[in-house]
Amino acid sequence: MASKPSLKPRKRPSGKILGSAKAFQQAAKLMEKNPNGPGTKLEDDRLAMPYIANYAFCCELAIKSIEVRHKDIKSKKQRNLESSSEGMTVSIRVPEHDLKKTHNLKNLFAGLHNMNKKAIKEQFKTITGYELEKLLNCCKNYFEEARYNSERSHNCYDLTRLKILADGLIESIETLGHTGLAIK
Repeated sequence: MASKPSLKPRKRPSGKILGSAKAFQQAAKLMEKNPNGPGTKLEDDRLAMPYIANYAFCCELAIKSIEVRHKDIKSKKQRNLESSSEGMTVSIRVPEHDLKKTHNLKNLFAGLHNMNKKAIKEQFKTITGYELEKLLNCCKNYFEEARYNSERSHNCYDLTRLKILADGLIESIETLGHTGLAIK
């Protein structure tokens, strides 16, 4: 069996993936009646599930931004474009990482390198005053639950904890990425 090629450690989070996380964070904030005030008030109760899905997906992408690698692949469309008389090419980037293909925030975080987990937990606690793993456990399945809400029984969601988790993860990862601390 062939071994996996060794990947260089990442010194900074993936800007593209973290940027996507921030876009979902901003979309959730736009749904709030008072985004800068204490607690969470939604403009419209019908926005609750999209709000939860956006913030939960923000968390997922923020975690994945830490250790995700990319590689180029050629699709059939790209091969056809390359052989066209116009000489056009299309670059397609596909994430390649060791993290489980899951939306479960607790499992995603558990799949990170121990040094990264430790650094993020410490930074998160400093920024928010909360224990990261407790919030991950509380919100671990929020994306799937919100995304498939119409197919499942209704659950209770802690919107305040979800918002603290998302905002704290983004700020922690950005801080660690900018200072070059333990993101490896």
